[in-house]
Amino acid sequence: MNRAYSRDEERALRRAVTEGRDPDCPRCGAVMDRREVPPRPDVAYVRKRRWLRCARCGGSLVVDLPR
Repeated sequence: MNRAYSRDEERALRRAVTEGRDPDCPRCGAVMDRREVPPRPDVAYVRKRRWLRCARCGGSLVVDLPR
């Protein structure tokens, strides 16, 4: 199965994270695994990011967290 989310699915995930909700997979409805992405030392600016991954359908997306 294609693991990449469509633009609409990505928007739904980003909206959920921005609103402070724990998102469910927009493709299959499963609870998504969430993992903080540590900042890279070789990047001058720091962003808070979260990796969202669906264990059921394999979808995956990294989302910038609101400041």
